[in-house]
Amino acid sequence: YKNQYAGGIEQIKNKTGANCDIIICKLKKSFFKFENDIFLVNVYVSPCNTSGRSSSTDGQETLSQVENIISELHSDGQVILCVDFNARIGVHPGLLDEKDTDKHIPLPDDYQPDNFITRFSQDLHTNAYGKDFLSLVMNNRLTILNGRTLGDLVGAYTSIQVGGCSVIDYF
Repeated sequence: YKNQYAGGIEQIKNKTGANCDIIICKLKKSFFKFENDIFLVNVYVSPCNTSGRSSSTDGQETLSQVENIISELHSDGQVILCVDFNARIGVHPGLLDEKDTDKHIPLPDDYQPDNFITRFSQDLHTNAYGKDFLSLVMNNRLTILNGRTLGDLVGAYTSIQVGGCSVIDYF
């Protein structure tokens, strides 16, 4: 960030563990004249098929930590999750819609379905982390911006490698 914004940005210590792949920054409402503080939660998880992974559950452990962080920060302000989770979710909307029922998932009586524009993605594939990432998004009533906001209405690739292209980074 630029020096002129230093007074309004604070790095928050990650209380849920020593995971150095999670960085939390607070944008102070008083400095930026926001209605609420905004917490930027930046997360990285190495790909699930990488030989350097310390355990096959690293992704699930990180998701659990992120869920705890979101829960804790939500009462203090707005949370924006910026993730390089290496999760591929294809064209899944990442939200519950009006066609969802409580047949398999109990929904609260006052539940209101999400109502957002259709999400597009150039990446049609899913992977092992995709399901876990979608659970995090839907359990915390987050909205995936990739493929449904001005500037990325087509769901552009976020990773372009020699072996192929994918959408693995999300807001």
